[in-house]
Amino acid sequence: MKALLLNSGMGTRMGVLTSDQPKCMTEIYGRETIIGRQLAQLLDAGIKEAVITVGAHENVLKEYVMGLNLPISISFVRNEIYSETNYIYSIYCAREELHDDIVMMHGDLVFEKAALDKILLCPQSCMAVSSTVQLPEKDFKAVIENDRISKVGIEFFEQALAAQPLYKLNREDWEIWLESITEFCESGELAKRKCYAENAFNVVSNRCLIYPLDMKDMLCREVDTPEDLAVVSKLVENLTQKKTSHEVFFIDKRYDELDEYVQDKGIKSLMFVCGKAVEYHPLYQHICEMESLLGIKVVRFSDFSPNPKYESVCKGVDIFNSKECDSVLALGGGSTMDVAKCIKMFAIMDHNKSYLDQNIEDNGIPLIAIPTTAGTGSEVTRYAVIYHNGKKQSVTHESCIPHAVFYDPSFLKTVSPYNRKATMLDALCHSVESYWSVKSTDKSKVYAREAMGMILENFDSYIANEDSGNITMQKASQLAGQAINITQTTAGHAMCYKLTGIFGIAHGHAAALCVDRLWSYMIEHLNDCIDKRGREYLISTLEELASFMGCNSAMEGAEKFDGILKKLELEKIDPASQDGAADKQAIIAELLDGVNPDRLVNHPVKLTREAMEEIYNDILG
Repeated sequence: MKALLLNSGMGTRMGVLTSDQPKCMTEIYGRETIIGRQLAQLLDAGIKEAVITVGAHENVLKEYVMGLNLPISISFVRNEIYSETNYIYSIYCAREELHDDIVMMHGDLVFEKAALDKILLCPQSCMAVSSTVQLPEKDFKAVIENDRISKVGIEFFEQALAAQPLYKLNREDWEIWLESITEFCESGELAKRKCYAENAFNVVSNRCLIYPLDMKDMLCREVDTPEDLAVVSKLVENLTQKKTSHEVFFIDKRYDELDEYVQDKGIKSLMFVCGKAVEYHPLYQHICEMESLLGIKVVRFSDFSPNPKYESVCKGVDIFNSKECDSVLALGGGSTMDVAKCIKMFAIMDHNKSYLDQNIEDNGIPLIAIPTTAGTGSEVTRYAVIYHNGKKQSVTHESCIPHAVFYDPSFLKTVSPYNRKATMLDALCHSVESYWSVKSTDKSKVYAREAMGMILENFDSYIANEDSGNITMQKASQLAGQAINITQTTAGHAMCYKLTGIFGIAHGHAAALCVDRLWSYMIEHLNDCIDKRGREYLISTLEELASFMGCNSAMEGAEKFDGILKKLELEKIDPASQDGAADKQAIIAELLDGVNPDRLVNHPVKLTREAMEEIYNDILG
């Protein structure tokens, strides 16, 4: 999918604000420009290509956009007669670069992330409208007939809703509209080059099927005048202030933001939770030197192992309190995150009782996370896993979501090829399982879809250990973590834990083996659907997953996932290759006994013990 940003206009109604720069470079709040905000939001949504039409102040805009250094491919298309035409002609000038699915917006449009997420998630071609906004006198309205948009323009008031120039257009519909735009611009009539592109749509709306997508009170507004700017700036400020305290930073060997954060929070004594594997890294040394650099006491704790034990957490809590720490910083993988989360949650509990038997309350202790892998998503979830008396214990509370996450992609440079594959698969499984979970919501689906798109589009780059792939995988892992934070995982994770223990394979590898077999099983057993939204809903969900993977049917989607495992050479497990693991049926019985039935309730298709036995039998080859 490509983004089309229309920026050829002169913006004369903005007065002196556009005397030496295009309107899209106007600052709205916190020195953020309209186009800078648009491009960042598109990038966050997984859009990697943008076409920007230019006219007035062309060179100023090009220099500014390229100076943003965003990892997005940008093509600039000049409208040579921008002062004599409207943006319909700018689209015509760019037509050769627009044969794709398109997200199209005017260059002066300001919208919130949820609005873009919603429009990108819509499977049909759509336009942003609002049923709660009063019909404007001079701005776009969309006429709705038979649940579709039949006309767009400023002159329509009957059967109309307020509309904004934010579109998601599937290629088939866009090609029809683009053909009409071309006919308008090649007609030789100047009036048809000076009208709105929507005039060309109105001619073919019976074939170009665009649906209204109701944004209601979401922020989605154009900035045409200084008065508009004042209103929109205030709305953006309000949205910014409503965000949670969860903050995300990408530091990449630049540690000043980390220093500023701990100083701004007034941290005096930091418990530094980390494993020995990070000691080689410059960031580890930087944190250890915070006392001499910043006057912040650093208490290191690393007395824990992978799959950490409750007793290790207790030691950490004792040290936290005896050293009078006031915050926790975790640097490491999933196990490190789990330990740090539990220390934070247990810190002020009654130390004479089991922490696992006490109610968790938010104690306000700051928790900072710096993940060194991309896959678990633990840095943004409310879950922690520790082992007590040999049994896995899930500890869950909103307060264990870190207050801030710092990503340094340089950590991924030294991840082994096998773990690189496994952690990527873990994030992909989080996305897939969250999407089909019975607890999925519109919000969780947006996170999951975005994560899947990033993973699949950057698959080769990440496996090749390229910087762009590493950075994107960290973002994808974070989004997948946010998805499962809403929905939790499903049978793929419920069935994978014992595989990891018995065969010594990585968690993500084990999860992918289970998801691979579950996917096709679900398609073949749709009548066993237990999602309250029904069988047809599940069918559409599986078809949507397939479409995200570039496939035409649910089963093709399942086959595409299986093909990923084959490409990574992570297919089946051979029990006979493991010491003492030759008795396949005995292993399957142990695997079945290890499945926590509570974790199966999120799965949309009923799974009996016999069904899981069949799936395990296939996994083991």
